[in-house]
Amino acid sequence: MADQLSYFLDSLQTTIPISERLSLTEAGFCQILHHTVPARVVISVPHDGMIPADFGHFHPRDKGPDGKRAVHGRDKHVWPIVNDILQIAEAANGAVDAVRFLVPRLYIDGNRAAQGSENPDPDTSHQTAFDDDRLLGLYFNYFEVIDHLIARAVKHHGLKNVLFIDCHGFGKQPDIAPPEGFDLILGTDNRKTIRYDEPDRLFAGEMTDLGYQVFLPQEQPTRPQGDPYSAGYTTINTASVIGGNAMQIEIASRFRAAKEDTVRGKKLATDIAGYRQALHFGVRYQPADRHPGASREVDSHLKCNSWRWEENTSAGVLKPRHFLGVELRI
Repeated sequence: MADQLSYFLDSLQTTIPISERLSLTEAGFCQILHHTVPARVVISVPHDGMIPADFGHFHPRDKGPDGKRAVHGRDKHVWPIVNDILQIAEAANGAVDAVRFLVPRLYIDGNRAAQGSENPDPDTSHQTAFDDDRLLGLYFNYFEVIDHLIARAVKHHGLKNVLFIDCHGFGKQPDIAPPEGFDLILGTDNRKTIRYDEPDRLFAGEMTDLGYQVFLPQEQPTRPQGDPYSAGYTTINTASVIGGNAMQIEIASRFRAAKEDTVRGKKLATDIAGYRQALHFGVRYQPADRHPGASREVDSHLKCNSWRWEENTSAGVLKPRHFLGVELRI
């Protein structure tokens, strides 16, 4: 009976068709929304999953080697905003693929380097991704899902036409914030994770035009200790692995913290999806007329390049980062 149970449990990866184009897969403590034709934009949400009381039975993340407490807080209600972005894009015949990591941050931080791995983010060098080795597979599952979603997007659309976004939430406003505070803080490791064109500047310009307060990193940090909420491990590492564009977006609590913030959150999702449409739905958008520093029309991103998946031996070949995890039927 034990063998039959194990076989049954191994078969429980669930894929549910939502439409002819879109499916939902739950596997390896990941919730994955993916299209039959890969989307050009892939969004990850690492910190808005289950609450700690729903998980348990494992050793929580502890203090780092320098004695500083690991961050355990949940980015509450970031996923509903991302889910709204997907639905709005879907209604406009667009596409965004996304993955939500369900393991509570108390046990696994999906935006930290695993022990023994190189950590490109000095702000989190004192924090562990997990402190219970039994959770190793779940951690790697999450990054394998990201790798698969991006790999299929790159293969289908070309490296220059794919954008990875890691979504988070923040509560404390940085000391450089304007009096009204930032609504969105972008993280690109001072533009090191932007390899092609200017998707960060186009996004910031569009959202600023719509009335949002946006922090846009430049090539040099605004202060000696670095920019606030600069790109974390996932954004930096993913940009390095794919050799393409990756961007972290931090969403202020006023869009997601309380029930009354739902309207603001949906408006934000609608406006972000509008940028998505401008970038990939072929809507002609003139950034030079909207904000300084950007001169290309966004629909130039739609041009297919000559990058070949099999033949590129420098920046483009995607080798699996990890060897654990479930098979994704996508």
